Amino acid sequence: MNSDIIKQNLAALIEKNPTLRYVLPKLAAANIRYGLYAGAHVAVLTSNRTPTDIDLLVHDDDLPKLRAMFPFAKTKDVGDGVFLYIGEDDVVEFMGLADVVQDGHVYPFRSLMKP
Repeated sequence: MNSDIIKQNLAALIEKNPTLRYVLPKLAAANIRYGLYAGAHVAVLTSNRTPTDIDLLVHDDDLPKLRAMFPFAKTKDVGDGVFLYIGEDDVVEFMGLADVVQDGHVYPFRSLMKP
């Protein structure tokens, strides 16, 4: 995979989504660990689609800092995941403390980045 193309696609995603220009520096300043996933991740890697939102997976330990940083965020706790939404039309979705439950089995869906 060509890293220059990925960098260009990421820059285009940020340019098209002003909320990211606000969010990303705040995450970096607070040392919040996160990763891009879902449709926006596919768009950055493949250039084959335009994402309708940006999904960010947040490390469980950093979720309290994230909540404090964005106290105005819409929040939804569904028991097997916590979601925070910010931006026009909730364009940025943060997810943490998430599990996928399938056939009685629990599969953690987590950012495993170390501090």
